Amino acid sequence: MCLEISYKFGKNYHLKNKNEINKVFKNGKKKLMNDAIIFFNYSAAFKYAVGFKKHKFKAAEKNYIKRKIKEYLRLNKFYLKNFSCVIVILKYPLSFQSLYDSLNFLFYSGKSVI
Repeated sequence: MCLEISYKFGKNYHLKNKNEINKVFKNGKKKLMNDAIIFFNYSAAFKYAVGFKKHKFKAAEKNYIKRKIKEYLRLNKFYLKNFSCVIVILKYPLSFQSLYDSLNFLFYSGKSVI
């Protein structure tokens, strides 16, 4: 009998409630990157939202960036800490690896960011 690991990344990981998003912006901390700003604070479970700078991206670019971020989080979901985070994309990433490196603090325990 083989134990299967599920890599599904359902809607329970999405941060949708406007009040929760406002709490992250007001009470949380932020981390500045070259391509993005990440607002975060502790919560009961990991949830995330992705936002964009206004009038900077086309719809296809927004969807592509969201898919790339979701896939990265899905593959690393077993290492996620209990954060609520809002990722605000400022400009199109030159390489997604730099964006992934900026998201690494959400996963690996080590130095506490908060």
